[in-house]
Amino acid sequence: MTTPGIGAPDGAYVVGSRYGQDVPRTEAGVMALVKGQTTVPWQRTQDKFRVNGRALEEDLRLINKHESEIGELVDAYRQLILQGEAQVFTKSGMYRKTEGCVSIEVIMISGGGGGGAGKWDIRGGDWRGGGHGGGGGGELYAKIPAMLLPDEMLVEVHWDGLGVGGVGSEASGVGGGTVKFGNVLTAVGGTGGLGASGNLRPAATGGTGLIVGGTGGLGWVVNADNAESPQGRGSVGGNSTYAGELRGGGGGGGGGSPYIGYSWRGGTGAAFPGGEPGFDGTSPAQIIATGGGGGGGGTDARRNGGNGGWPGGGGGGGCGGTNSSNNGYGGNGASGVVYIIERMT
Repeated sequence: MTTPGIGAPDGAYVVGSRYGQDVPRTEAGVMALVKGQTTVPWQRTQDKFRVNGRALEEDLRLINKHESEIGELVDAYRQLILQGEAQVFTKSGMYRKTEGCVSIEVIMISGGGGGGAGKWDIRGGDWRGGGHGGGGGGELYAKIPAMLLPDEMLVEVHWDGLGVGGVGSEASGVGGGTVKFGNVLTAVGGTGGLGASGNLRPAATGGTGLIVGGTGGLGWVVNADNAESPQGRGSVGGNSTYAGELRGGGGGGGGGSPYIGYSWRGGTGAAFPGGEPGFDGTSPAQIIATGGGGGGGGTDARRNGGNGGWPGGGGGGGCGGTNSSNNGYGGNGASGVVYIIERMT
């Protein structure tokens, strides 16, 4: 805009005139010129993003799509539990502190160990029998002032390939996954149950925490003549409970046996019972942040050990047999979880 009676400054656009700019003598011409000066640099930039005829922006869109899918995989979801609204992590992801948060409560349950497989043996006089149950995951609770926390922290829930029951004669189960809240809190998973053998072997231990996970039950070992082993008949899975409160980790898996009616049930996780012989442990309702029951040990009627109830239940030990086609596999332990409840001003 110019002052009446005063010439336009150098470089100004004036329709129908020339003051340092070669402008078409119409308003539309001016608009086209301005648009061209704006879009041409962008077009040149886009041309730089083209390699061998293929637009790199297509690759960028693909990368962004994969990043979105990864984000969906690891992001926590919100869920109402007895203690309040929680961010729930079933896989690893980032916790980001909400503005106005004054403290958080963290409930962590580590993964349960897999049960051991039973032993098969057709040779006279040799031992055969059931596998040991896996240890249940431990439960850890803590209340932390928000001022002590950074704006975001990595929550780790290890699960892939962990807690798997033993497959094949005498194969041991794999230990359950560890869960972590940054470098502040860690709960280690229960150990895997050992496969059956002629010797009484150590029971699987429960995962760490303020409430330790249930111990895995021992398998019942017998000899080829069906005589009872002097090493014992086996045992139920251990419990993971807390007196007076609805809290606990995962129950241990029950020990396996070669006989109908002689296998062992899984241990209780908080108030949720373990599975009967050959059956899965009980999982708590979604609104209750506790561990699940351990899987029942395999028996002749149901050869494989039961799976642990989610979260944190240990797998049951597998049934033993007299040939390669009828020994039972160990049940799988359940993965862990982390609940984070924010308390606001």
